[in-house]
Amino acid sequence: MSRNNSSKIPNLHRVVVISDDAELSAQVCASINKKGGYLTVLDGPRMHRQDFNNEIVRRNNVVVKLRPDYVILIGLSDSANNELVNSFKSIPTYKVSRIDEFKKLPIYKPKPADKVAFCSRNDLGIGLFHALKTGQELQIVNETNVRPISKYSSDHLVVCEDGEHLSQVIAANYAFSIGASLHIISECSEKKSTEILERLYGIYENLDVSVTEELSELREIVRRMAAIECIEKYRLITFITKELPYGFSFPEVPATHIFTYPDLGVAIFNAFFEEQKGREGIRVAALVDSGEVNASEIDSAISALKSRAVFIKGACSSGATVDYVSNLVELYPYDLLLISSHCGDDTGWRFTYDFIDSEKIARSLVVDIAVSISGVLIDGKYEVLEYMRFVSLDGVDWNDDEKKRKLYVGKAITDFTDREKSDPEFQLVKRENIGRVYGSSALKMYDGNYLSALHSIANNKSPIVINNACCSWHNLAKRFTFAGTRSYIGTLIDVTDFEAQEVVNQLFKKQFGKPLAIALWNAQNSVYGEKSRHPYVLVGPHFQRLRTTRDHTPEYILEKLKAASLNIKKTLNQANTSGKMSKESLFRRLQFIETEAQGIVEKYFKNS
Repeated sequence: MSRNNSSKIPNLHRVVVISDDAELSAQVCASINKKGGYLTVLDGPRMHRQDFNNEIVRRNNVVVKLRPDYVILIGLSDSANNELVNSFKSIPTYKVSRIDEFKKLPIYKPKPADKVAFCSRNDLGIGLFHALKTGQELQIVNETNVRPISKYSSDHLVVCEDGEHLSQVIAANYAFSIGASLHIISECSEKKSTEILERLYGIYENLDVSVTEELSELREIVRRMAAIECIEKYRLITFITKELPYGFSFPEVPATHIFTYPDLGVAIFNAFFEEQKGREGIRVAALVDSGEVNASEIDSAISALKSRAVFIKGACSSGATVDYVSNLVELYPYDLLLISSHCGDDTGWRFTYDFIDSEKIARSLVVDIAVSISGVLIDGKYEVLEYMRFVSLDGVDWNDDEKKRKLYVGKAITDFTDREKSDPEFQLVKRENIGRVYGSSALKMYDGNYLSALHSIANNKSPIVINNACCSWHNLAKRFTFAGTRSYIGTLIDVTDFEAQEVVNQLFKKQFGKPLAIALWNAQNSVYGEKSRHPYVLVGPHFQRLRTTRDHTPEYILEKLKAASLNIKKTLNQANTSGKMSKESLFRRLQFIETEAQGIVEKYFKNS
């Protein structure tokens, strides 16, 4: 069976809402949103993070791209307001803390007094969705029995997991903009989702149970959690959830996933923006083949992309080192990244630290650590990237939501992450070797394992990433999405080389140009059958497509690399480098950019 989606991509409304107050945001959205477009809502920058500047930059990037008529800041801290107002000096920006303040703004257009929808605080998503569909303003009440019923039927269902109320607001705006129905499901605990993902991750390790039986059981567990009635009436489902990729349990219908937190609003905006009328398609593709697998899909991708005049940047075999690939992924201005390699959690260590936190409380913290070494010596040093996972605090498992609610965390974690590594107050009392650091998700490169701790990728673009490696969805999907991808395809469980090749071959040939949710579903049906296991999972709105643009690409790449070079030089000239990045690391990045730029000049502009 083949399905297609010809729905029009909505325009972007010329307003950006940045908020830490879900209820007030819902009321504002009900007042100003209208049919035919998508209203961009972003969560507020997390100013407590060490890299809070990156939080500001990501939101600023949205505003720079959209150039809205208004920016509305709702319920933010003074520090966040100040940083954002300074960033948006040329755009009318309003700070709002109450609905009556909003109603005094020029953007507010009052509706008739009888055009009001009511909902309780626990039903914010459905309440806003109902208000949007009926053209009413929204009033939030304390009564728990005031629950609007979503009677609006569509063959596209948006399923949003409860837990993050602002995510429900964004999901309601999203469903309204694309003409979908909205369904809110109960929040899955971190402990439960970790247990399900662990069973999926190790599905081939338990020799006592067949893979088919285990997959079938997990599928039924997740289907019950999703509680979707009459699945046969939907032609597409979008799951907006915290961790679990619910769609693997519904192989009979195309599905896609978007993470509720963090930066849900940024991820959805990037996807809409890149599919607006007049936006370029794929001009530059980066292909990584570490030589670890029989990667014939790389050849298929090269053939398909070359025929469409796409500029291809490759890192293959001995050229696919940890150092080179990490720089390529973060700094090269590609629109598409295809990775062919092995993927899996790395080995590492379990450390137990005893310390007195800044509130004078004795703490015991257990962490797992994996490391990736660049392999390039700089001033007598190797760059080491560390992945850290919290295991427990004061004997309480970090994944146990119930016990964590009773645990006073206070400043224990921030004190630990802010510490100097040589601080004697943090005593390492125990060290164990462990065979697997859960969530480290290392990609095997030619000279070692690549751990991707990403803040931005592709020279701050929003590319499509296809990570064609076994178990490449786990954790990497969230990391790449947070860094700025508009679409990420990875696998939940192991796939054979043949399966990996056939799925990607389908995407770059027969399914090229179709909405990715449809394209991936068709590709998996071709390889696995309609009701069999579907190991590939798509993260990102359904409507994104593999499409190309013929352009003067070398000039474009050179321009982007030169701009990146100037930014790094500017940072190096500042007294304080951003975040924790050392000057040695910045010099290494600068060297990569300038080497790539010189290569472009020599190949394409030497005689000009």
